[in-house]
Amino acid sequence: MKRFLYALLGMVVTAFSLSSCEKEENKVYFEGGTAPVLSANRTGSIPLAFANSNEQAVRVSWTNPNFNFNTGVSSQNVNYLLEIDTVGGNFNSSNKRTISIANDLSRTFTQGELNDILLNSMLLTPGRTYNIEMRVRAGVAGAPGTNVSSNALRYAVTPFAIPPK
Repeated sequence: MKRFLYALLGMVVTAFSLSSCEKEENKVYFEGGTAPVLSANRTGSIPLAFANSNEQAVRVSWTNPNFNFNTGVSSQNVNYLLEIDTVGGNFNSSNKRTISIANDLSRTFTQGELNDILLNSMLLTPGRTYNIEMRVRAGVAGAPGTNVSSNALRYAVTPFAIPPK
């Protein structure tokens, strides 16, 4: 009987001593950031022509969102998603194009690249004028709730048909 009581007492003491331990944690909390501001070297319309496929169509750039955490400004890599959609699609249409850009604050498109996106990704008809819009979404990988979106830029574009070889 004494052995049983000593064993029971030992288990109770062990249980209390283990439950009294606290794990020290350094929790990192997202405190906010600013939405990036999108700008471009072109306004209104973007001319596209097969003869000028290798020439610059548009260069878009954006500001750093300066994500802040309780440990200070983020030193993590910020991922940027450049979204292109038709006006009225609200960046939710099935033909929206999203381009991932890591650690860079700008992207330049040639006329051929932009035309390829319009024809093959967004499935727009060549020779017809469309109104498109672009925006940037920024976020830190592995940090939920850090996604912020920029302002949208609108352009009129007319994709060209690629001539047969």
